[in-house]
Amino acid sequence: MDNNTEKIEKKLRKYTRIHKVFEKDDLILAKDPFTKHLVKDIVGDLPITFTTDPNKATKIVLPWTGDDENNTFLHAIFNNKKLEADPKIVKLFLPLTDKEVTQLAKSHKLSFEPMAKDKAIEKITDTMAKAFPDTPNTLRKSVEKLENITNQR
Repeated sequence: MDNNTEKIEKKLRKYTRIHKVFEKDDLILAKDPFTKHLVKDIVGDLPITFTTDPNKATKIVLPWTGDDENNTFLHAIFNNKKLEADPKIVKLFLPLTDKEVTQLAKSHKLSFEPMAKDKAIEKITDTMAKAFPDTPNTLRKSVEKLENITNQR
């Protein structure tokens, strides 16, 4: 594993630790093999169980990246739609970009297929990122803050 991949994995582990993503006795649904592999890797010896039944799962882990979050958020704003949050959903790759997750998957000899995105919004975010490289990360953090504000009401 190269130095850049180690940094990516470290960023992911820090995110899951700070946000207390996984807890003792969680019943986890992770359909994607790469996601399931990383959950096992991250939790280590924490007693969790995997399930295939979404009704029994206490957490449903999605291969959701920061790029997915930004695109979905901007799509909702531009189309005047409300985003619904499900407390069972875990967006595992939220602090990472599609490119970083693809690199991480490659280093684990597994595959990752980024989710489809709204092309018009992707063009906007790409243009902003070219002018201001930290825009995607800043936008993701803003989305997080807005969600925290709206969940307090």
